[in-house]
Amino acid sequence: MDIDARKKTKAHLTKDDIKNGLKELGLKEGDNLGVHSSLSSFGYVEGGADAVIDALLEVVGKSGTVVMPTYSNNIEQLEKTQEEKDMGITWKYRVLPYDPQKHSCWTGKIPDTFWRRDGAIRNSDPTHSLTAIGAKAKKLSRYWEELLEADGYILLLGVTLTCCSSLHIAEEGITLPKHILDRITPPPSLKKKYKS
Repeated sequence: MDIDARKKTKAHLTKDDIKNGLKELGLKEGDNLGVHSSLSSFGYVEGGADAVIDALLEVVGKSGTVVMPTYSNNIEQLEKTQEEKDMGITWKYRVLPYDPQKHSCWTGKIPDTFWRRDGAIRNSDPTHSLTAIGAKAKKLSRYWEELLEADGYILLLGVTLTCCSSLHIAEEGITLPKHILDRITPPPSLKKKYKS
């Protein structure tokens, strides 16, 4: 659908509309904010991803920080063996060399625009990099846990919790009973085969 058609059929938003909405949520100067987003869910945004990013940065101001998942495209999907399929393995990838200053991300137009901004700090995790801009960018770009410790917020813009990778913090804190762990642990033959 071209831009003129989108303007006629979808919501039309400006940067100021987005800023007003963020303020109505209670966001303010100095907040630390992790953002998962979908630009297409907004409808038509004047200025596109840059307008959304500008709205976020202007609301948190110079004393706040915005963090986004900028998970890299440096992966190659591999064919699964029948044994792996029988085990329930649904995907298998090889991680390729990664350069945080060059590799695009698959987490959406907003994060892919965000990491390219002047002043953005993107960490060197080859598969799950975070990028941050703001007063605490260096610290908060390291891990989602840093945002939690900084009393930060998670904002879902047009996405559901299925896109909220910061939920892995909670998952990692859960200790599963042995009978469940035994069901999800690969058999010894595969453990040896794929040991790094």
